[in-house]
Amino acid sequence: MNTSFVNNIARILKSRITRNVIFWLFTLWVVLNSNNQKDFAPIYFLFLSITTSLMLALTYINNLLIVPKLLQKRKYIIYTGAFLLHVSLISLSYVLVLKWGLNYIPVEHIQDVSFISGNISDKWTFDVIISEMSTYFFGFIMWLVIFTMAWYTRDYENKEKEIEIVKQKQTELELNFLKSQLNPHFLFNTLNNLYALALKQSEHTPESILKLSSLLRYLLYDTKTAYNDFEKEKELMLAYIDLELLRIEDPSDLHFNIETDKPCSIPPLLWLPVIENAFKYGTRYIADRYFISFEFTISQNILTIISKNKYNPTTAVSSENVSGGIGLMNLQKRLTLLFLEKHVVKINNEAEYFTIDIKIQLN
Repeated sequence: MNTSFVNNIARILKSRITRNVIFWLFTLWVVLNSNNQKDFAPIYFLFLSITTSLMLALTYINNLLIVPKLLQKRKYIIYTGAFLLHVSLISLSYVLVLKWGLNYIPVEHIQDVSFISGNISDKWTFDVIISEMSTYFFGFIMWLVIFTMAWYTRDYENKEKEIEIVKQKQTELELNFLKSQLNPHFLFNTLNNLYALALKQSEHTPESILKLSSLLRYLLYDTKTAYNDFEKEKELMLAYIDLELLRIEDPSDLHFNIETDKPCSIPPLLWLPVIENAFKYGTRYIADRYFISFEFTISQNILTIISKNKYNPTTAVSSENVSGGIGLMNLQKRLTLLFLEKHVVKINNEAEYFTIDIKIQLN
């Protein structure tokens, strides 16, 4: 069977209109099966249709007009007047219909065409009609209280869904904005590296450009999804590391560990600001000797990112005042959007080392 057809049927069955139709059909079924006298058909069904129509009017004029237009907007006095007038008119109509029905249906069976039972006589005096109305009046009030509560429950659920959708869209927009900042930031640093190689007329320049091309291809086409395969991310990490290592003569104190205990998917580029920061401060003028230790591992559904690099606080510039701090600030914002309270970020720049320790509970 066509999947879209099945989905459409499922959506229709879950819709509010369908639920209401099922409720009223079930209610009619209960009324029909609780009666002992159906010998006056089709007049029986005529009056049952009329009383059912009055119940529908009672319910939906309240839920579709009076409650949303008055009660929800806190017009309590006008709402109270409209509510009482509405119930009174339906109660009067109900009594008059049943009295008229006594011309065709015996009094002992008149309740068979009514949803709500009440005393009905063949007298048409004002006092009798008001007295008979009171029975239905208070019964209808209880009926509407239940449906008004149901309306508010449904309205609350709809608002919660709307808020969730807005939050989700806002999160997506913020994540896309952070990623749009991240990619140019990465490109800026990498082009600086290529410029340095070109100035030295290094034989590694063509290879570096080729690696940058593959990295940009990944950024353009593979970071649009919410999650990427770990092996793809690992491949990109290694390519980035190789690109950085091209300008370093002695990489003996640069250590990298990238592994997972099982196949998995992760958000793209979580590692980039961390390793970018390590290369920036661990292999440039701020450090008196090159040192980087970088780990990106997943074990028992815990993603761990640990970076440690040589750091000279006497020559370092606060990352809050330079563009180099953008990457790490964006990463922390992105982690908050993606994982809420399921992550911990610790940054330590004491002594001679700068350390970043991130733990993430993956879903």
